[in-house]
Amino acid sequence: MVSRCGGEMTINGETRLTGIIGHPLTYTISPAMHNAVFKKLGMNFAYVPLVVEPDRLFAALEGLRSLGFVGVNVTMPFKESVLPFMDDIASYAQMVGAVNTIHIQDGRLIGYNTDGRGFIAALEKDAGFDPSEKKAVILGAGGGARSVAASLCLAKAASVTVVNRTMERAESLAEMVSARFGDCAVRTLSPDDAAVEGAVRESELIVNAIPVGIDSEAEVPKAIDFVGDKNLVFDLVYKPEDSPLLVAARKKGAAVQNGLGMLVYQGASAFEIWTGRSAPTEVMIEAAREALVSDGDGPDPPDAPAAQDELAGLIDSAGPGK
Repeated sequence: MVSRCGGEMTINGETRLTGIIGHPLTYTISPAMHNAVFKKLGMNFAYVPLVVEPDRLFAALEGLRSLGFVGVNVTMPFKESVLPFMDDIASYAQMVGAVNTIHIQDGRLIGYNTDGRGFIAALEKDAGFDPSEKKAVILGAGGGARSVAASLCLAKAASVTVVNRTMERAESLAEMVSARFGDCAVRTLSPDDAAVEGAVRESELIVNAIPVGIDSEAEVPKAIDFVGDKNLVFDLVYKPEDSPLLVAARKKGAAVQNGLGMLVYQGASAFEIWTGRSAPTEVMIEAAREALVSDGDGPDPPDAPAAQDELAGLIDSAGPGK
């Protein structure tokens, strides 16, 4: 049973531990989300942020194993660098080349990636959008974009156009998806390519996977000039809630959705992997929103930790269109 004092969970010798590893981790709302669910369900679990120095990653993972952790989430800069240390890797995580969730089972580190599941769940549950047979444009080609592209093709999207300044990264993403989903048409464009306008106008879904709003150097992509009332614009950014990109898209008549739901649903998938139980996502969403309000929902200064930690980890981009 969970020991409680004044309605709060008390940590004791039987508490099972989960958490998140990253560097830095000054800002993360995952502990608020998961601990709210543990409290709601009366589970003697706790979720803690664990700052790991990059050169101590292997030692940290061995420590988690030795200390009996149930599992952890993984954010920047470790989503790719944890891969060699996993005992087993789920097929989706292998495909996108990144792990955001580790389950420690019988002493074995098993890597998963729940970002794609979180994205599709947010599309379907929050925006009421079914990506099947729809055309999509993705702005950016970082880790977040890779998960989005793979999940869209897995959901039977008709086509995916990747718009990115560094074509090598865009083409690497396209090759990864095409190798796995031969029936999902994938093409790449530079932001300055005249064909971007046509791609946006003929697509139902536009996904932003560059850090507009959390990166002071990132401008709203020109592609947003071409959206209209037939488009859903989904921004992986969730802080501020109304990102500069969503404000611009709304002025053009587009439906808009921020990335908070994606964060919540990928966290819910991690919870289910660790515990075998369904997560009450409404509890997680409420806790996430409360955490954002307590932190302040305005844009952060360039050196603010929120621009570097969990939100940047969800997007996993080196910079605007890089």
